[in-house]
Amino acid sequence: MDRVSVKLGSDSYDIIVGQNITEHLENLYKEVGNFSKIAIISDLNVSRLYLGKIKKSLSNSEVSVCSLEISDGEGTKDWKNLKFIVEWLIENKLDRDGLIIALGGGVIGDLVGFAASITKRGISLVQMPTTLLSQVDSSVGGKTAINSVSGKNLIGTFFQPKMVLTEINTLNSLTERHFLSGMGEVIKYGLISDKTFFSWIEKNIQHIKVRNPHIISEMVLKSCKIKAKIVEKDEKEKGSRALLNLGHTFGHALEAFTGYSNTLLHGEAVAIGTVLAFRFSEFLKKGSLVDIERVTSVYAKLGMKHRLKDIPAPLPNIPTLLDFMLQDKKIKNDRLVFILPTRLGHCIIDDQISMQTLHSFLEKCL
Repeated sequence: MDRVSVKLGSDSYDIIVGQNITEHLENLYKEVGNFSKIAIISDLNVSRLYLGKIKKSLSNSEVSVCSLEISDGEGTKDWKNLKFIVEWLIENKLDRDGLIIALGGGVIGDLVGFAASITKRGISLVQMPTTLLSQVDSSVGGKTAINSVSGKNLIGTFFQPKMVLTEINTLNSLTERHFLSGMGEVIKYGLISDKTFFSWIEKNIQHIKVRNPHIISEMVLKSCKIKAKIVEKDEKEKGSRALLNLGHTFGHALEAFTGYSNTLLHGEAVAIGTVLAFRFSEFLKKGSLVDIERVTSVYAKLGMKHRLKDIPAPLPNIPTLLDFMLQDKKIKNDRLVFILPTRLGHCIIDDQISMQTLHSFLEKCL
């Protein structure tokens, strides 16, 4: 097992990456505290695969264990399910000496993390991400949220976990589409801050496609190290952490337009949004067409959705897309904030783009 430390003072924690982590769960969670009760919250699909194994690994513990299974999908991240989880935690007498384990993908991590942060003003949380997207992105950094009808992740908190336990073997159960969705976030790390990592991905495309466990472990570890460094510098997203939003300003708007449905997965939206960000940067004469071609080549070789025409639904018109974009939580002084690639491995944060300029760009795309 490998470890990545996220150094945030009293809120520091480790990300543990490896295979067969479940077998060591009892010893691992004891590293972060002695707990009176453990609650495991998962979705129906993940619990069917892994909940029994986790309960078995905790069976020798003297701590009481309870579990809850909820529906899957981005639409689950709403007030109704948040209230349901909080009330369930209270009914099961989870107090501030207890531990909540969020077992699942990004939806579970976001939703359960939010519930943990507000129940009794904070109950200790361990993230156990089971999808590639959640392992490299949403489980790391302490962002928790539910969606609003106006946009994605508009209601939430910053609440760091006590530990992140990343079991690489869970990726074997992912469909090809969900695995590739996670690659949208992986590739992003190379584009925002580490050209060498992007080149590494280019060289290992075939190994990634067949999910070579050694390559996948290294890829997840590299991704977590990059995100950890960014979060350490800017935990509450006051500055450089915004770079992690490459592709998200366009991507979140497309997700909202498609109703947070299976029509467009988050990582697919990020990939499409990233290509749009590269093209927007080139439109503004800040980026390079050569870089766009190199990035789209990687997406294409992996078989990833990365073009607007890859969305299996009618595209929004410009006013509709702009309405969704203007609900973005990253708006600053009534202006949209864009992460613009200037070259591979380097992006800038730009909040000085006029709506007229954005409209002109979208006219070329839609």
